Amino acid sequence: GDATESGWDINNPAAFTRSEENPFVFTYEGNLNPGNFKILAGETGEFCGEWYRPLEDGQPPVDGSVEQRAGCEPDYNWTVTEETAGRYIITLNTGDNTVKFTPVNVYIVGDATPSGWDINTPQALTYENGEFVFNGELTAGEMKFSKYVGDWCNGEWIVSAENGQSIDNTAHLVSIG
Repeated sequence: GDATESGWDINNPAAFTRSEENPFVFTYEGNLNPGNFKILAGETGEFCGEWYRPLEDGQPPVDGSVEQRAGCEPDYNWTVTEETAGRYIITLNTGDNTVKFTPVNVYIVGDATPSGWDINTPQALTYENGEFVFNGELTAGEMKFSKYVGDWCNGEWIVSAENGQSIDNTAHLVSIG
């Protein structure tokens, strides 16, 4: 849908990833912008094919039940507003027909940042027009980005590709733990 990176291009929708632990669970991480969307469950190229849809039209991206339905009617979609726009992890469980929307947050931490190396209170970036933005003072030192708060070893990190790398070089790695 127009709320997603692929728009209404039925031939090239953004793909979900099947869980290795549970073949009924699929996840997707991406930006949701103001607009509408539904989840394609069948062949590409067919608007009246198989879809997972909310139980009511215009439902916001909130956890709940979904319905798998073939055809074009009723054409129920989730609706993303300016207030609900953001980056999400969407988890679809086709075994129990549920969906979960987990907002993604990004934080900056390090001795170059206002919060220092305190992973329990890192500085949150704001989500603006599809990007995470830090607006603040950086001092000489190091920094990295996390997608969680708390224990140092339990989350996803966005780090420089090389130790000591300049902030002008945007090469980066994503690591877990």
